[in-house]
Amino acid sequence: MCNPREKLKESICHHLFDDALYIFDTEPFPDEGVKERPLISFNSDDSMHDLVDDWLYRHSQTIKPQRMITVDQIETCKQLMKQGLGMAVLPESVSEGMQQEFPNIPLMIDGKRVTRDTWVCYHKGGTELPQVQAFIKALQNHRF
Repeated sequence: MCNPREKLKESICHHLFDDALYIFDTEPFPDEGVKERPLISFNSDDSMHDLVDDWLYRHSQTIKPQRMITVDQIETCKQLMKQGLGMAVLPESVSEGMQQEFPNIPLMIDGKRVTRDTWVCYHKGGTELPQVQAFIKALQNHRF
């Protein structure tokens, strides 16, 4: 994944955590054959869409989205999937508890988990405010 320092010049960036991606549905994923269902996605950064597109391309023999439904919020995406309208790729951090409730598979490429990196980036001048300093320090000291 691209380092955010390349995208956010003159910013200070700290990696917070890697967030594993899963594809969820209300219908089981078959052991054999092709799963053809709509894919619900949410507006996100290009790197997230690139990860999903790459994974879908590599697994096109087993999972073929019939059509794409794009919504603005991740929570809307989750709720549409829960209502049975299609599959959704969601980060682990927002899908806790769903792994036991809904059929899912972790996204893997070449035996490695597909993860989305989460960063905190800021301009040095912003840390002049004590509340910004405290927020950044709290993020860096938190174990995700």
